[in-house]
Amino acid sequence: MIALVDEDGRTHRLRATHSGQVLTDHRSLRLVLLNSCEGG
Repeated sequence: MIALVDEDGRTHRLRATHSGQVLTDHRSLRLVLLNSCEGG
């Protein structure tokens, strides 16, 4: 699970299966880089 925080400080949790489904639609995509400015 990935927790994303918007500009207002609200947290949105994203399950790995859902993010995989979203990225599956992009056939030319070969690499996804996740960066964290303030990680736990």
